[in-house]
Amino acid sequence: MPTGWPATASSWSFATIQGFTATDTVVADIVFVIDTWLAEQNDDATSPLAGRVDLTRIGLSGHSRGGKASLIAASVELIDIVDGWLGLDPVDSAVSAGDRNGRDTIGNVDFPTLIIGAAVTSSCSPADSNHDVLFAAAGSPSVHIVFVDCGHTQLQDQDECSGCGFCSPSGTVDPLVVLDMAIRYHTAFFARELLQDASVGATFEGAGVAEDVDGGLLLLTAK
Repeated sequence: MPTGWPATASSWSFATIQGFTATDTVVADIVFVIDTWLAEQNDDATSPLAGRVDLTRIGLSGHSRGGKASLIAASVELIDIVDGWLGLDPVDSAVSAGDRNGRDTIGNVDFPTLIIGAAVTSSCSPADSNHDVLFAAAGSPSVHIVFVDCGHTQLQDQDECSGCGFCSPSGTVDPLVVLDMAIRYHTAFFARELLQDASVGATFEGAGVAEDVDGGLLLLTAK
């Protein structure tokens, strides 16, 4: 990460929803957290979040089917609230999804999107429902970053990933390099969209993207 970047970042917190339940259930949970729970916690003097949540700066992100669920929530129920969405190798699969697909609504949003994809197509990220499909359906502005030789589960902390061997084939790139880039671009995107950090740049010039492209670590497309 470039020295001194990001200039406006101080302390950051993220609310996380994890699970393998049906997509509609996860979408409903996300909507409840953003639309109801955060406001309640902000107003509750006994809550550790009391007075700490800026409800005017909301971004959503998710990995795999969590990317799909967070995208549907952002592009439908929360479309007037969310300021940006980021998908980490999002999978717009029909499995446990009902009749809802992120590709059907991503083009409706007027906030920026960033789609980070793993180059290696696997059993967990089939070509007919992967990051390429979602970027093709996205409107502008959207950036598509593809991590070269990266597998689907390498976007997770390998020490905490109990099911990483389930997806095949896997990537060959150093997972620590992948995790560093994923965190860096995740942080950069929300620094730009929620904190208006101009140093990030429209295509992440201030977040070290040129070095990563020159090093053969990623490919970037923007529209």
